[in-house]
Amino acid sequence: MRRPLETEIVLRGASALSAKVSTLADPDIHAHNSFSHPDAVQVRTESIATPGARFTHTFLAASVNRVVLELARDVTFHRIDVGEYRVILPGRR
Repeated sequence: MRRPLETEIVLRGASALSAKVSTLADPDIHAHNSFSHPDAVQVRTESIATPGARFTHTFLAASVNRVVLELARDVTFHRIDVGEYRVILPGRR
């Protein structure tokens, strides 16, 4: 991705009580940590306000992200691999 990507996240059969996104990114895609600069690239974590069953989040360009959800009800999950992307969706028990 060369630019930020606004993404709608929809939970089928569940609702998120809370959501946090951890992002590893830097404006310079060649940035890296080294012994002389061990904290040049850091993971930043932020909360998503009022996630619910449907919410949007803008993912930074050239980033690696982890989304952690606290769900309001007990659900099972189904993994779907789509090319290089892995999508994990809640389903009904």
